[in-house]
Amino acid sequence: MAATGRVNVFARVRPGVAREDGDQHCVDMNADTGKCLVRLQDGDAVERVLAGGSAAIRTVEKEYTFDGVFDQESTQKEVYEDVGKPVLKDVLQGYNGSILAYGQTGAGKTHSLLNSGMGIDGKPDPKQAGLLPRLLAALFV
Repeated sequence: MAATGRVNVFARVRPGVAREDGDQHCVDMNADTGKCLVRLQDGDAVERVLAGGSAAIRTVEKEYTFDGVFDQESTQKEVYEDVGKPVLKDVLQGYNGSILAYGQTGAGKTHSLLNSGMGIDGKPDPKQAGLLPRLLAALFV
């Protein structure tokens, strides 16, 4: 993305970890449309029962649109190519650039931005390098 004069917003669902195997996912990402679908359980069962309704849990779906989305299968390189590389290009042309990660603890901010390229086994794995190491390598290598 060349400098457009506006903030670009991307969403990423980090890759899962072993302790989450078998968990039901409540977020679906569609990279083609840039949409994120979030399924929330309606927790108002007590109020429904008191009003004479069903205690069955209802699922509410909400859809959000971003400039780009990355699902659990997205690689660090894909995130760099779509997010980091365009910002670096614009910065080198004299535009201001910033990349900000926001999210809940454990959402994957450090993984996406700062991962040094070490695998979970402690061995070097360049495919795991986050945005910052990739941006520095692009600047100085």
